Formats: sequence, C-alpha cells, structure tokens
Amino acid sequence: MKDEFPTLLYKCPGAWLGPPGFTFSTLPIRKQESLDAALKEGWFKTVPEAVEAYKNKDKSVDDPVSSAPPTREEMFEQAKLLKIRVDHRWSNQKLLAVVNAAYKETK
Repeated sequence: MKDEFPTLLYKCPGAWLGPPGFTFSTLPIRKQESLDAALKEGWFKTVPEAVEAYKNKDKSVDDPVSSAPPTREEMFEQAKLLKIRVDHRWSNQKLLAVVNAAYKETK
C-alpha cells in the first residue's frame, strides 16, 4: 500500500490522550523521505503500534523528545485531521483542550 501525505506518525508518551493509561505524541509528515527517517527514529504509523512499543521499551531510558508537549503546528495538524474548526487566535492551552475533547469524542 502506498503512503499518502500529509500523514501523522505516533510515539508514546506524549500530550494527546490515547488508550486508557497511555498518551502519545504526533509528528506531521509531508514526504516519503521524512517518513522513512522518522520510522527509523522510533515513530509509528498507528497509535496501537506506538503503545505496544512503549509497553515493551526499557523503562530506564528517558526520552525527553517524546514526552514534550505538542507544538502549535502539531495541534493545528491534529485539528485538521479531526475535521474541527479552530481559531488561530486561540492560546495553545485552549487549542489543546479543544483538540483533546474532539479526539475523545472519536473514541
């Protein structure tokens, strides 16, 4: 199956609410070269794959990048994928709350 762009990749943990007990980060990808590089760096095509990898990860290794809060660009990308309207004047806190609420509704 051919990859479609733009797309998102996932890594646990992160700022987005995921399956019960887990959170995940997103990484917007726009071209094949970026996808290949990110997959080699430990990003995954689905949230379940990211959760499973995190469950099996050596817990003694700390990865500050994956636990960073989402960037404003990531939040707008997530809003676009969830097909919700957002106002670019909103604060990061409000934007995150709206996107997280919309994500919960999809579950």
